[in-house]
Amino acid sequence: MLPARITNYLHNRLDLDWLYRFIWRNLRTGRHLIHWSNTLLEGQAGILWAFLLLVLLLTLFTQSNPGG
Repeated sequence: MLPARITNYLHNRLDLDWLYRFIWRNLRTGRHLIHWSNTLLEGQAGILWAFLLLVLLLTLFTQSNPGG
């Protein structure tokens, strides 16, 4: 039998609970971002925001292609 101190140390190092919390936190943050953007685009100025995002994406894509 291993002493309780060693087994606790190994359990804390081999436990994947940290990975579960990390994934859950990222999913929750993504859900909030999607909800926020959905609320923004469904408002009265949604068409303007959509147009602005389209223009920004197009400028990013044209600048990332130095040969064309």
